Amino acid sequence: MYYHRAAVPSDIKSTYPKTEEVVSLKTSDHKEALRLVRIEAVKADKRFEDHRRSLGLSSGPQLSDLTDAQMNYIAKAYHAHLLEEDDETRIAGFYEGATIPVPSDTFEEHEETNENFSERYRKLHSRGKVDDFFIDEVAEVLAWEGIELPLDRASPSWLILARKLQAEATGDFVYVTSREGSGVFNCDDGRSGPFSFVSTGSRGNGHGSLGNQAMTFTFGK
Repeated sequence: MYYHRAAVPSDIKSTYPKTEEVVSLKTSDHKEALRLVRIEAVKADKRFEDHRRSLGLSSGPQLSDLTDAQMNYIAKAYHAHLLEEDDETRIAGFYEGATIPVPSDTFEEHEETNENFSERYRKLHSRGKVDDFFIDEVAEVLAWEGIELPLDRASPSWLILARKLQAEATGDFVYVTSREGSGVFNCDDGRSGPFSFVSTGSRGNGHGSLGNQAMTFTFGK
């Protein structure tokens, strides 16, 4: 089995939460490993750069609050990020009873895991609570390229944004197959409506309705 290992650069070693980034490529095939290792190298470099950006933001003047527009934009960006992560898992493939098993979930196991996490987050959300994971996730998301907002950790907006990120991860959609799914739109103004979508790798498109208004949408890059 092949792995990708990336040593933490010296300039952030004292503040980075790990000594190295290690991820299984989930393959014993050398050619496939060469393809996957390039992808993981880019991901590791992005995590290191996000950390540097976060340090830079924390060292300068801090915002006391975020506007509703800023938080809604960040929540949408986070939702797109979750969809892309899920697509990457599906592109990597699921275990389907090959002669030599690989350490990956079946499609059913993947969906069950997602549903378990979604159920946990829904229960917390309904009680007005936020999982610690999303409180920490705010720091990473605020440092993303294109967002880069130096919010004071003591700001009331921090917890509000963490709650919004948690809401995006509650999984208000399901996959019918490994490429198609459906769900329900839930808007801030109280409107809701059904939708369906098709994932085509790192992007996808779908259609649905809000009241009497038909709409289409895309996600991913």
